Amino acid sequence: MEDDTHTLSTAAGSQYELVCRLSLGSAETAGFDLCLSEQDGSAAHLLWVDRAGVHLDGVHIPLSEAELAQPIDLHLFMDRSVAELFVDGGRYCAVRVLKDFDAANTGLGLFSQGGQAHFDDLQVWSLRSCDSQG
Repeated sequence: MEDDTHTLSTAAGSQYELVCRLSLGSAETAGFDLCLSEQDGSAAHLLWVDRAGVHLDGVHIPLSEAELAQPIDLHLFMDRSVAELFVDGGRYCAVRVLKDFDAANTGLGLFSQGGQAHFDDLQVWSLRSCDSQG
């Protein structure tokens, strides 16, 4: 994907698990639009990777140049307004209550800026609450 945004048709609501191997390639920034509005397409880039590291809604995980030169494994759990991120098999992690969470915004998108990024082995699974019936 090069200098583009893409809404995933498999958006899984406000509770999902996402795994992806992201390579920045020539891109300056690449990542995911979480809590994407399906009505007007508005969203913030809440999870992204740039030349400084991984970012989750204001939390910065610094990575070295050597780490950023390799594909980065991202494993995200979204549970409504809570995002839990594990980077490179749990080597780094962050938990965040999303500041501007809106339960109506359940879309999921990906983006790249400033060049081409690769989103490999991208998988998204819908999760149910433990108090759900069925």
